Amino acid sequence: MLGLRPARGVSPDLVAVALEPEGFALAHVSSVDGRARLERCVFTQAPAGPARAQALRRVVQEQGLGGMRAILLLSPGSYAVHVIDAPPVLDEELSGAARWAIQELIDFEVEQAVVDWFESPAHRRAPDVRRISVVAAPEPAVHEALDLAAAAGLETEAVEIPELALRNLMARHPADGQGLATFQLRGDSALIALGEAGRLGMSRWFPVVPDALTALQAKDDPEGSDDADALDDLLLQLQRSLDYAEHELDVRARTALVIAPGLLDPGALVAYLDGHLDLEVEALDVGRLLDTEPGLDPIAAVRCASAIGGALRETADSVQQVDLAATLRRPEVPLPPRRMLQSAAGVAVLLALASVLLHLAGGGATERMVPLEQALEQRRHEVAGLEQRLTEHLDGSGLELESTRLEKELEAKNELLGWITDPRLSNRAGFSPHLHGLARQDLDGVWLHSFRFDAGGSALSMAGSALQPDLVPRLLQRLAEEPVYQGRQFDSFAIRRDESAPGRIEFEIGNRAHGAAP
Repeated sequence: MLGLRPARGVSPDLVAVALEPEGFALAHVSSVDGRARLERCVFTQAPAGPARAQALRRVVQEQGLGGMRAILLLSPGSYAVHVIDAPPVLDEELSGAARWAIQELIDFEVEQAVVDWFESPAHRRAPDVRRISVVAAPEPAVHEALDLAAAAGLETEAVEIPELALRNLMARHPADGQGLATFQLRGDSALIALGEAGRLGMSRWFPVVPDALTALQAKDDPEGSDDADALDDLLLQLQRSLDYAEHELDVRARTALVIAPGLLDPGALVAYLDGHLDLEVEALDVGRLLDTEPGLDPIAAVRCASAIGGALRETADSVQQVDLAATLRRPEVPLPPRRMLQSAAGVAVLLALASVLLHLAGGGATERMVPLEQALEQRRHEVAGLEQRLTEHLDGSGLELESTRLEKELEAKNELLGWITDPRLSNRAGFSPHLHGLARQDLDGVWLHSFRFDAGGSALSMAGSALQPDLVPRLLQRLAEEPVYQGRQFDSFAIRRDESAPGRIEFEIGNRAHGAAP
């Protein structure tokens, strides 16, 4: 247990509890003269179950926090976040529509999902399309968190996720106005979150090798350690995320904040990242971002970073918030019958398009289309059921109008299925060998931003980045060893150094279709 201090009689405004696989972090923020103040923070190791409930109740009692309003942060891995194009419905209907949109993306039953959403930045290639981040968690996980807080004597104010909680803390950093990235390294996973002016622009979790990080505590030269490969992989994951955010979302960071609870001294990691990324990298110092109780353990504060951010929820000037507890308590606004029918028809068309893509990418493996066609047939039955339900809400003319439109949608689907089974199509082998050939080129220090096949695969263009110029010819040499690319000659090649990132170069490679005019 870290960072415990006896209560001093200051009435807190908010308590936050961040649930983690190995325990929980608790932070307590009060308001002093209108300023947020971190009074205490504590991390306790306790496995999920009765032991965790007892430990949290004991901490709450020892600190005199019983009856306080609390923000609960779900444990990473117990929820899912997916960015989608916002369905064309009213905001109060978005949770219901988003449930339809992500049902194929989550690994638990959508009927048991608690769903909420927040705004996300538009894609650079479609700036006028509204995008949202959909947060979904299994209902038992939300109930478990609520029961845990109630048993400890806390009054749950909201159930939030760590990404948004950290945004509350990032917004207090002086560099946030120019773009700030946060790297939180914990156990065998890491979170990268980019934001600007109090808004989260992008976030993602990815796996890391924990031994590589803990070994840094005793090493002055990370690149010379036995864990250099793991560190290189960490660097590559971070660089790819930064590149994607900049090139695809127009979100760029100029400073990086490292939160590494497993490192007593993160100096070596900070120096390593600072030397390889085009960012000013620094370690988290909670005392620089908000007022704290004198003598507060800085190591405990780093360990409780997510909980501290959660406790700052009411001070954050941001519309990017979710509350899965409120969603659980509040009946979901049902979609109007017409929109339910539109959603069902839309899913049917998407499944048809998926059939096309699977056929093209799978080398004409017709047997792989059978499950999709079965799913499509199921959607047909669902649409028929919705039509029946519509009779309770629409007059005859309205039902006829919707039915006619739906029939046209299904006719379009049938036309697509006929098209993909037409033996006269070219490239019956599909693109699977081309994609497999690219996927096998796992060359450290090189990554692709985009690639495109034309003329049935005989024309290829791709663009990417590399940490060293000589890595690009090595990529081409390895690509030439793939049977599907043997004999291919690239007739366009461009390479340039990225002035904004001196540590890497950008390249573009391409060839015309066989028989195309020069």
